[in-house]
Amino acid sequence: AMLAACGARIEETDLILSELPKIGKAEVWFLFKELPDGAIKISIRSRGRVNAHAIARAFGGGGHRRVSGARLEVPLSAAVELMLTAARTAMQVQSA
Repeated sequence: AMLAACGARIEETDLILSELPKIGKAEVWFLFKELPDGAIKISIRSRGRVNAHAIARAFGGGGHRRVSGARLEVPLSAAVELMLTAARTAMQVQSA
């Protein structure tokens, strides 16, 4: 609904991913997209210290160490919590 109100297409949201690393020092970042069928598509990016692929794989997704993604059949709020928990765990593993 938000995209339609702005006259944007869902494909255009991928451009956000290339801009996010420019605005902070985050090691890992996510883009959540609520799909028409209610699923949540999650794009995961990493500077390299955190393994984005390991996070995605834990949720049935895939990709590469720095660029990965997953699809979850849960509400958006649950998807956000799951990803934040996974990212925190991944960062602790990398620090150990």
